[in-house]
Amino acid sequence: MFSVHESINNQKYPSIVKKYNEFNQVTFYYHKDLKFEQFQIYLGQKSSHKYLRLKVSTHGSNWTFFDEAALINSEKQTLKYQFESVNRKTSFFNSTVSEKFDDSLSESNARELLGFLKANNGNLKIRLSGEKQREHELNNSKINALIDVLNFYFDEL
Repeated sequence: MFSVHESINNQKYPSIVKKYNEFNQVTFYYHKDLKFEQFQIYLGQKSSHKYLRLKVSTHGSNWTFFDEAALINSEKQTLKYQFESVNRKTSFFNSTVSEKFDDSLSESNARELLGFLKANNGNLKIRLSGEKQREHELNNSKINALIDVLNFYFDEL
């Protein structure tokens, strides 16, 4: 069972919250403003082992069957992530299709993503590609939230 979302009481990262899964004995940390976003980063910690997760999702009236996420920042730099189809979760409810990947994010990829996000000076475009394509945009507040999560991982845990 999960505990309620709790503040971590960290003045440097006031928007990072945590929840504890007592069955698996894992604490998850994430930014409260990213909980339902299409592009999320969160972290887990079990004992002294910490790890990063990248969660990419899309919702709509049609299937995309995406297996790649491409990010384009304001400097026209591109960063791509490939996903294995075995990690895909899909659902269909009330005429709405939901597709999601939740995959590990290595420290080297996280550092690359952090530099990519920090180099950005505007909205960030995300293109999900597979059988079809779907695009999303992240505004500056969501980008800063992603940066906070990554900084928290490297600074605090």
